[in-house]
Amino acid sequence: MPSFASIQSANKSLELSTLTAVFAGATSGIGLGAIGALLHHTVSPTVIIIGRSETKFAATLSRLQALHPAATITFIEAQVSLLTEVSRVCDSLISKHESIDILWLSQGGLGRKHHSLTPEGLNADFAVNYYSRLLFTRLLLPLLNRSADPRVISVLSAGQEGEVIMDDMGIKNPANHSVFPAMKQNVTMLSLALNHLARDNRGVSFMHTNPGMALRFAANWAILPLMHAVGRTPGQAGEVGLFEMADARFSARNGSAEQEKQKRGEHARQNFWRLAELADEEKRVEVLERYEGDGDGGEGLGAHA
Repeated sequence: MPSFASIQSANKSLELSTLTAVFAGATSGIGLGAIGALLHHTVSPTVIIIGRSETKFAATLSRLQALHPAATITFIEAQVSLLTEVSRVCDSLISKHESIDILWLSQGGLGRKHHSLTPEGLNADFAVNYYSRLLFTRLLLPLLNRSADPRVISVLSAGQEGEVIMDDMGIKNPANHSVFPAMKQNVTMLSLALNHLARDNRGVSFMHTNPGMALRFAANWAILPLMHAVGRTPGQAGEVGLFEMADARFSARNGSAEQEKQKRGEHARQNFWRLAELADEEKRVEVLERYEGDGDGGEGLGAHA
């Protein structure tokens, strides 16, 4: 990933006019920072924000609208840990919009210490961080494919991939639940699934990003001194998010993917990028390649989405 100064410079040169962006999990922290950056650099965007409480977000929504009076900003209340709710929201979006340019997914966060299931019988962490993200993506792909430069950006923990328990991929068995192994399994399955979707939708850019553990922890738990000491602020992360949403190097339709394949921390395959700055990147790539190559990966684990 380029330096933050380079990212800021690239964002200042953007000439974006109208676009439609859907944000799930962007009512605070990194996602909210990305919305702010998008509003700052666009002329008349349409922004749809999906969150748990319209009442609690009302004051923030008013501030966003004041930041950009020409923008169309709407809030959809939904509990995205429930897949029936995700389906409802997607049905509404499909009925109201011809196309979507950006699908931003940052719902969820750090793994739960204790195992729990949703009313639909899914591991609570996987329901938000894995299943809901992929259901949003699958159901909205028809609208994304109608965009001139569509992008799916999933903010989680790219580069933290690890082993997968093949007979309990959703970690429904409490005996298999441990915070960091479960997180690594979630992340691995998400990378594989997004890569699988990318193969069938070559005109759509798919990104699995990692803003850094320190930043994610701080943004989720509001430890501001730690955030300023060891990570970017949500506003700075928002600038990075805008860079991923708009910079030409991440477009699936301008032929630049091949140029990015060998860049450290930007491992691209076709139109799928894992954006992470990690010392053991080669090891993590080997993990993905093993699952993709053994019949349980891109066409197995990925298809599990």
